[in-house]
Amino acid sequence: MNVKQRNGKIDFYKFVFSVIIVLHHTRSLLGDSECLFLGGSFAVEFFFMVSGYLLMQSIRKLPADRIDPGAETRMLITRKVRSVFPEVFIAWLVGMAVTVVCKRGNPVHLLTDSLFENFLLGMTGLQIATVNGPVWYISSMLLCMAVLVPRCASFRPWR
Repeated sequence: MNVKQRNGKIDFYKFVFSVIIVLHHTRSLLGDSECLFLGGSFAVEFFFMVSGYLLMQSIRKLPADRIDPGAETRMLITRKVRSVFPEVFIAWLVGMAVTVVCKRGNPVHLLTDSLFENFLLGMTGLQIATVNGPVWYISSMLLCMAVLVPRCASFRPWR
């Protein structure tokens, strides 16, 4: 039986840095003078490092006889998208509703302008509007995976 081991310390730090990021985002509601934690963007760097580490572990676990970096890249990106897309889509719908109601935005324009964001392609530079700002992180992670996985998978010094 193959049981995945979780690192409790990493999970604890993920929780702490998630709280810091949420407190940092109170800035948009309260302003810089009343923000509960100004300067919390360093916590995002922690998530980038953890994501990079876990990505390399995923690449290391790929079978050594697989030599198609394109197929490996598609597999890893597809797995990542499937794991986050339902939540991202629900958050996008909520963001759409809040933006339409609170900002009196045109739903048709918002739909077309934020379409790239909904398909996790916001960081490509093609997006015009955003209704779920924090999804930029997932978009940038997927773009980094598209570049790094083929390179790392084709050069595996641990084979």
